[in-house]
Amino acid sequence: MAEDDSFIGLIAYLKPHYVIPSRRFFTENVLPDLYEELRKNIAAKVAKVDHVSFTSDIWTCPSSHETFLSLSAHWITVEYVRKNAVFHASHFSKSHTGVNIADKLMNMWEAWNLDAQRRRVLVRDGATNMLLGSNLSEIESIHCSIHIIQFIINDAILSHKKDVLVKSRRLATHFNHSAKACSEFKAIQSQTESEMGKAPLILLQDVPTRWNSAYLMLRRMEELKRPLQLYLSDHDELPNFSSSEWQIIEQVVTNLQPFSQLTIEMSAESCPLSTVIPSVSTLARFFEKTADKEGIKITKQRLLSALRTRLFCASRLEVLLLIS
Repeated sequence: MAEDDSFIGLIAYLKPHYVIPSRRFFTENVLPDLYEELRKNIAAKVAKVDHVSFTSDIWTCPSSHETFLSLSAHWITVEYVRKNAVFHASHFSKSHTGVNIADKLMNMWEAWNLDAQRRRVLVRDGATNMLLGSNLSEIESIHCSIHIIQFIINDAILSHKKDVLVKSRRLATHFNHSAKACSEFKAIQSQTESEMGKAPLILLQDVPTRWNSAYLMLRRMEELKRPLQLYLSDHDELPNFSSSEWQIIEQVVTNLQPFSQLTIEMSAESCPLSTVIPSVSTLARFFEKTADKEGIKITKQRLLSALRTRLFCASRLEVLLLIS
């Protein structure tokens, strides 16, 4: 920002004699000072806490392709107020073995003077290397519940509806990569939905690593069914949906809606781990209800089976109850 021509011009107009510090000045002086001040403030608060819980994940930056390991801390103050802070987003250049992950986590905890007695629980993904790293670093750990829910959705629905998903992604990509197609599609919407006063929308692209994205993509497809059919009638080169495939989209959206709502609620910063069991039990009861349509009934049976396999096993419930 300090080197942006427009920003420099703005400051020159507001204060002609002011010299903007260089980018190097900010990166080597201002930011380190701000970081150190904030770190001391958080460390002083954490030092007063008996137990701290954590979340951790490994991800790769899409632009630089560098890998990082994060560590966020969660605790309750003596006034019973929930607090959290990102302790680290550390460059992780080594191979992602359990031993290396454990070493990295241990170094992070040592930097904050958090011994084993104060480390309560670590929420992680289900990868075997993260599980091993957690075990080697002497902390109780649990698989992220929302991550498990995404596996359930894939097991029961997405893995069985690949043709519909492939077509939906192809159409979303078509509009996202063509300004002309997007303008034409919006014009059709303006004509067909002008009486409803709705603003034109675009199709959404799902992202495998983003929760609820497949549901949002298919829901938008269903919402824009009429203008999409009109557009596709003049573009034979693009895939179209048959009547049975539109029914599948409707069924998938209906079944994924409760999962989407649960994911949003459980992703909230104030959501405690103790909500997992009642939330998932409520979800199971919802899908135990009989359905009139055979297709929906079969999908619900798959969902219940996946729920029981991944979340209702005795050992996992025992761990959840212990931690809650």
